[in-house]
Amino acid sequence: MILTLNILLWVLAASLTVPVAVVVIESLLAACTRTAASVPATRVEALSAARPSVAVLIPAHNEELAIAQTVQGVRAQLQPTDRLVVIADNCTDRTAELARQAGAHVLERQNPTQRGKGYALAFGIEYLRSAPPAVVVLLDADTQIQPGTIDALARQASVENRPVQAIYLLRAPANAGPRAYLSSFAFLVKNLVRPLGLSRLGVGCVLTGSGIAMPWDIIAGAPLASGNIVEDMQLGIDLAIAGRSPRLCAPALVTGQLPQDDQVARKQRKRWEHGHLQTLMHQVPRLAWAGVRQARLELVSMALDLAVPPLTLLCMLWAGGTVLAFAAALTGAAWGPIQWLLIVGLSLFVGIMIAWARFARAQVPLRMLLALPFYLLWKIPLYVAYLFKREKEWVRTQRGHLPVASSLPAASLAASSSPVPQINLLGMRLVRLREADCVAHIMGEVSSGRGGWVITPNLDILRRYVQDAEFRALADEADLRVADGMPLVWASRLQRTPLPERVAGSSMIFTLSAAAAQRNRSVFLLGGAPGTAQAAAEELRRRWPSLKVAGTYCPPMGFEDNPAEMENLTAAVISARPDIVFVGLGAPKQERLIKKLRTLLPGAWWLGIGVSFSFVTGDVKRAPRWLQKIGLEWVHRLCQEPRRLARRYLIDGLPFAMRLLGVSAWRGLRGKSQSSATLSD
Repeated sequence: MILTLNILLWVLAASLTVPVAVVVIESLLAACTRTAASVPATRVEALSAARPSVAVLIPAHNEELAIAQTVQGVRAQLQPTDRLVVIADNCTDRTAELARQAGAHVLERQNPTQRGKGYALAFGIEYLRSAPPAVVVLLDADTQIQPGTIDALARQASVENRPVQAIYLLRAPANAGPRAYLSSFAFLVKNLVRPLGLSRLGVGCVLTGSGIAMPWDIIAGAPLASGNIVEDMQLGIDLAIAGRSPRLCAPALVTGQLPQDDQVARKQRKRWEHGHLQTLMHQVPRLAWAGVRQARLELVSMALDLAVPPLTLLCMLWAGGTVLAFAAALTGAAWGPIQWLLIVGLSLFVGIMIAWARFARAQVPLRMLLALPFYLLWKIPLYVAYLFKREKEWVRTQRGHLPVASSLPAASLAASSSPVPQINLLGMRLVRLREADCVAHIMGEVSSGRGGWVITPNLDILRRYVQDAEFRALADEADLRVADGMPLVWASRLQRTPLPERVAGSSMIFTLSAAAAQRNRSVFLLGGAPGTAQAAAEELRRRWPSLKVAGTYCPPMGFEDNPAEMENLTAAVISARPDIVFVGLGAPKQERLIKKLRTLLPGAWWLGIGVSFSFVTGDVKRAPRWLQKIGLEWVHRLCQEPRRLARRYLIDGLPFAMRLLGVSAWRGLRGKSQSSATLSD
């Protein structure tokens, strides 16, 4: 039994060693490249060759937000004999109109049963057959090309008479959190670092997306018309087996931007990585066998490169394998596999850090890499879904700030008659809205004369909700419950009912005040330490001079048991007649007070915000924004007030967090997570 276990552990260690070794070797070779233009694939001959005629094809499905900018950027690099063709594929927006206005020739295609980039490109190739160019360049509609990119791609494709791939990178959007930066870095390793390493060996690369150039005789016979969700990767493999392995064109650079919307980013990553895994499972053996049959070492090398799973999945597999080997060693198995796996993990860490230091240091701050464990947690449901609900069809990535299906757009939420979407987390129903949506909803309700109550549950409030029946009944009376805690957001994603973002009361006091100032609505600040509410009101007025502060009130300790104090407090709030009341007393005291007072002001909205008045005044410093985004704000708070918060965070909070995440992961794995509910249920 032990012998069999030892053999299995060594097999596990060996299976992880191969992809890690590939990544490390490619990273080292890429780091040794002096400049991007010095790799073998970009010969002086290609760079100095005569410029062939070019046709640029841009497939576009509902790309009205980006198409004009993309077309203008391409036109600036074209010669008079070149052509620029946009294929408006199954569009229902103004893509075709805006592309024409920007100067492109537009082909409009309508075929709802054959959707996807491959079908659109095949349609464009058929159009070009009557007067074919020397080289065809393929670009995505939401990307931008750097100066000289079209020339470099066209010349290298013509000289080498094979497909070439530009360096294609995705940047993190403005004000992005660690997750976007880590996604951008993983993309850079896959599309820049590793292909550069292969180029140093003279080995071809897979096609990675936007920025592909092919001579006409190759693309005219290429199998483009497919609905493959990673059609570029599949096309590159087919061409390599046919003897036309793609090469990297390092001087050519194409850039895009990761989606700002978390739901859109998740869908995009799901399509890419599920497609990568499907290709890995089915095409690596085919590519390796073709290399053996054709006696081409290049194909075997490409198969090894393609066999490397996505970087985050590789890290997960190593971590899981190491834990498994360690547990087996404690039960009597050999310690050799765990020692070897530690060496493999160290090598992977060194390879990743070399890639970061050489290629990503200017774009990805080092502190963002510290969020890797939380990024891996975000990716777990994506890989679990590969086993149970695999992405099999092409789905367009939404651009910009377009609304996603799980959330109503902020501009129309307040006026919509649709019920507000919710999810169920350990029995608590949380609204599935962004902060901007919540603010729009509240302000719309205020304008209509309808009041309401917002609760912002964090992990501690959710624990109280689960364990305290009285508080549960109290919280259930609120009109909106939004997740003010990253563990709740993580749990929602694990059970496959993802919340779009954290919505913190400490943030909503600012956004609601800004909206109130804009719409001439009044606010009232109730609670806080002596003098804090008044100081917070002054700070809010300093930021938004037009803000109407109807009043402030700081009740003394024990006010809830003193009838006279309760009468004074009630009179102060009622006489002020505010539109929005911020209550900073902490849970459950603030919730109990809101329940008593809200019926006296039926047109006002009430929001319990805990210690947020002190955040406004600066008496209590909030954690840095990057720490908030990775869910470690509680560590910052614990360091500030260890005596008061140690029990809440460490003794009560951590065990409950493990329970919450475990239950949510189990629900997600079983596929029995509840679908979104609504307030009308």
